[in-house]
Amino acid sequence: MKKLLYNFFVFISILFLVIITCVLLTRYKSDFQLDQSYSSIVVGHSHSECSFNDELIAGFSNKSNSGQSYFYNYFKLKEILKDNPQLKTVFIEYSNLDIVEQRENWVWGEEKIVEYFPVYAFYMDSDSHEILYRNNPKDYKGSLTAILKRSLVTVANGMDLTDKTGGYQKLQKNLPQNFDPDEIFKPVDIPSIPVAEVNLEYLNKMILLCRRYGVEVVLVRSPLHKSYQGFKAEELYKKVRQERFGNVKYLDFSKFPIADEGFADPEHLNAQGAEKFSIWFDQLLQDGLLAQVNPQDLINEEMAKINGLLTN
Repeated sequence: MKKLLYNFFVFISILFLVIITCVLLTRYKSDFQLDQSYSSIVVGHSHSECSFNDELIAGFSNKSNSGQSYFYNYFKLKEILKDNPQLKTVFIEYSNLDIVEQRENWVWGEEKIVEYFPVYAFYMDSDSHEILYRNNPKDYKGSLTAILKRSLVTVANGMDLTDKTGGYQKLQKNLPQNFDPDEIFKPVDIPSIPVAEVNLEYLNKMILLCRRYGVEVVLVRSPLHKSYQGFKAEELYKKVRQERFGNVKYLDFSKFPIADEGFADPEHLNAQGAEKFSIWFDQLLQDGLLAQVNPQDLINEEMAKINGLLTN
């Protein structure tokens, strides 16, 4: 009996040491290094994920993830910047619905805690853990096993997380013909909804993080269909940006002229639309877009040229 208890104690001790070792290795030795040819990245949710085909944009990597709030993007960006001193510019998706209170569900809602908390828990500070635990203790505690499994898998895979931090999503579907946008997205009285304070706090943290690393930070709004429900919050969207992020460079591509065939749905480009937009965006960068005093003026001029071609 004593031998059995001793063997059990030894087994538990070894298991505990293995788990602790994997957790510490994941926390301090994870590799987020990108190819040295990349000087720019874009981070955000599915809007940027489906718009920027980084195979068509020189020196550019898409590190966006569907449904990922600024909260989780902050910790991803922190690790990427730490491991990639060659980066010069970070583009951050900033769209209409990022500002509304429902976006907080992308921070501590069950679906997002289950999906993203186990990935970034190792890199989060105590205050951020406290935010998740305070707002959703059930799913926070329920994710602890997944966090441990994640650390074991990370170590087993050689600590390389480069391909686990997002990428371009190629959508092959098309916007339905003669569709009713209210059938795709439930209409809401967006302007009456309070803003997402936590989500926006972490957007501010991302901006400050980039500046601390000496990296240019640029807010972008990806191309959107004219029926996009988020346009109902346009005034609130502009107000929040001016009041909170008015000193941050902003590029608005929401009115990029593209036919319905280029959309998968009102808020996502499909592969055809992304190809057209990405080639155009790449050329703008090559033409010195970011060096412009008023880069939006150049964007508007170039979009007007396309509009002219489409109407002729």
